[in-house]
Parts: sequence; structure tokens; C-alpha cells
Amino acid sequence: MGRPDIRHSFSQEACFETCLFPLLTSGYLDFTSFASLGAINPLLTHMARMIVGLNDYDFTWLAADDPNWKSQQQIPTAHVRAATAALFHYRMHAPDVVRWLGGTYTGEYRFDQDIVPTLQRLGIDPLLIAHYVRATTVGCPNHFVAESSRDNFMLHWRKGNHPTVATYVTQVMNTMEKEHRNRFNLPLPVYLARFIPHLFLTPQAMLVKGDDKARLIFDASVRWTAEALPINRMTSTRFGTELPCLYGNTMQQVLERIYDLRITFPSRDIVVHANDVKRCVHPPVHFASWSRSHEKRGLSRLLPSLAAAFASSNCTPM
Repeated sequence: MGRPDIRHSFSQEACFETCLFPLLTSGYLDFTSFASLGAINPLLTHMARMIVGLNDYDFTWLAADDPNWKSQQQIPTAHVRAATAALFHYRMHAPDVVRWLGGTYTGEYRFDQDIVPTLQRLGIDPLLIAHYVRATTVGCPNHFVAESSRDNFMLHWRKGNHPTVATYVTQVMNTMEKEHRNRFNLPLPVYLARFIPHLFLTPQAMLVKGDDKARLIFDASVRWTAEALPINRMTSTRFGTELPCLYGNTMQQVLERIYDLRITFPSRDIVVHANDVKRCVHPPVHFASWSRSHEKRGLSRLLPSLAAAFASSNCTPM
């Protein structure tokens, strides 16, 4: 799942901060040099202490199934500590952490070997079957090759989230906790965002309509300046690499069904209700090397999102 290939890559312009981890772990710095380096920014000293403190930490339990996952009410601090240790172990290369975790993080469970023969037997277009196999075994999007300048990243860092995130902070954290409970995000200390190579941030917002419950959404198209490059301007949608959203003739079939029922049962009430489609809308998982380009920043956590948002420009239509 999500093996490296030439169709999926994202890079951010290198800078001193993204090169800091190799420098701190190189062993080349003597005490005086380290003290001088730490005087630049207190976060450098803090990260160095965390690297040393987590050097021998056993984080392997993070990839194991949690039998008590349904009872989780908040993101455990131990998970943040283990995820940070794993990131340090893989030398700040987030895709390697995702591939190591596997499971729901890469969608390993999604592909069923018996499905393809069934689809072939039902006469499904081979092209659609190929897209299905790719979406479930390789990941989404189908094609994403992009880069961002450091200034573009820092612009999104400084602008942060929409004000509604702070307004509805309880609902935001509940959503983040739910995603983590289902293992669709990876909690990390928010300060690490500046030091992770090839990272990008996507602004979050809380959408509230009427009396309906608030929903956390992301804004992948906002442009803070004329030169700003949001993630929707990095995707390959314009190249036609993804399938178009086609809704088919479902509505016509529903109306025909109602018509037939009226003929068959002319004197009985016909009740039409919306089916529960939650089991159908399972968004595909981001390709591992691309996941770091689409990270969420909460109030106190950096939350790399591993599930593609339904109907986003980087999501394969289902």
C-alpha cells in the first residue's frame, strides 16, 4: 500500500529548520556549538531534549490493534509520545511512519481479492475495475507531483485556521478525537511542523448550518496572497487523471420504482425514505508519500490526515 513511485511526490523547499534534525543527530556539534544553536530558538533545545528522551522509547505498540479503541474519549498523551518517537526513528520522514503503521493508516483492509472476479462477472468496465484496484491498493490521488516554497508554507503556517476553529474548539477536538479513534490521523506536537521536511498545511474551518451539528471542513483553495499556492492548485485534476463524478440514472430508477409500486398497490401508502449511505461513503486513503502535504493543525496538535476527504479535488470519485 502506497509504495513510492514517480506519480506521487511532494516536496517543500529546503531550509535551515527542515535540515535541523540531521544536524542535531549527527554528533558533530560540541557543547559550545549546541549552546549557540539553542540560543537562536528555544524550540531547538526542546526538540533536542525530546530526541534524546525518546531515543530508547519503544513505540512499536502504536501499530498494534487497540482493543479499547471504542472507549477512547480523548487523544492519549502516550499516543502523541509514541508518534513523535516513531517520527524521530524514521528521521522525520513522515511517509515511512505511515507505511510502518499500515492497517487503517494505509487502508490495507480495503482490498478484497474476491471483489475483482465479481466485478468482472457482472460486466463492469475493465477501466473502472483498474481504477478501483488502484484506489484500494495504491492510494489517492491517482497523480500528485508538486512542490511548495518555504515562504508559501510559512504563509499558511502564520495564517492558521479559520476563526471558527477557536470558536467551536470543543467540537473541533471531538472531531479530531473521533478521527484518531478510527486511526485516520497521527497526533504530533504542533511545534514539529516547522522542522518536518516536505510538509504542507491546510486551513481548517468549522461549518455550522442552522441547528445542525457543526462539521469540520478544510479549505484547500483559499489564497492569502496572489502568489499563494494552496493544495487545490497543486493537484492534477486539470490533467484529467481522476474519474469524473457521474451520478448515473439512480433518480430515474427511484421514480420508476415508485411508479411500479403505485400500479401494483394502488390503494396503499408508498413511503420513500433515504437509505443510510454511510457504509458506502468510505473515502479512499491518501497515498503515503502525499499524506504529509495535507496536514491539519489543531490548537495543540499537528494531525496528518490519512483519509481523503470525500468530493475533494484529490479524492477519487466513488
